[in-house]
Amino acid sequence: MYNKGGRSVLDRNIKVVFITGAADGIGKATAQKFLQEGYIVVGADIKFQDKHPENNVYQFFMDVRN
Repeated sequence: MYNKGGRSVLDRNIKVVFITGAADGIGKATAQKFLQEGYIVVGADIKFQDKHPENNVYQFFMDVRN
């Protein structure tokens, strides 16, 4: 399997971060910072609708409330 950049997803040099609350506020700012640093960002938020990845960003609907 390969990501959009043509790198194997099994490559140990790929940096991935998972952020909850990524739709706005601190979560969004954190996601943007990690993107600038070259990470693949997996963002989850109750405000998201699942969508296909774009520019190393994966967005998923997730409710992490109790």
